[in-house]
Amino acid sequence: MILLGIGFNSFSQEILIPIGYVYNQKHNLHLGLDVQLTKETFFIVGISSNTTFNNGKLKSLPEVHASIIPFSSENNNLFLSCFMTEIASTKEYFNPNLGFSIANIIKLKAGYNFLYKSQYQDAKGITFGLVFSLGSMKNFKIM
Repeated sequence: MILLGIGFNSFSQEILIPIGYVYNQKHNLHLGLDVQLTKETFFIVGISSNTTFNNGKLKSLPEVHASIIPFSSENNNLFLSCFMTEIASTKEYFNPNLGFSIANIIKLKAGYNFLYKSQYQDAKGITFGLVFSLGSMKNFKIM
């Protein structure tokens, strides 16, 4: 993971730590590592873990995700920068999301889990979350 982070850091603009609450038919703590790959449009890829209590034990489900926030500091289109799309995937499901973002610091998202296998029926359904991205936003400029 450290080597992956060093490799991303050589061509990335930002490294962020997303932390928050995600509901995927269970209440989850969402914690991960994101890398912003572009300066103008926020194209972000990352890995994270959704952790929950299951029968008195901690259960963690790793996921990979990519999100786009169409912000541009050159044309200052603040209206457009409020929307985001995200695609996440785990070993159990595929989850597309739509939502709102405030400068990629606060994300409010909703989506639906599409299952890979029928054995994970308890993960199928509507999802939502509130995630905060911790890290510097040196490329975010307003006017």
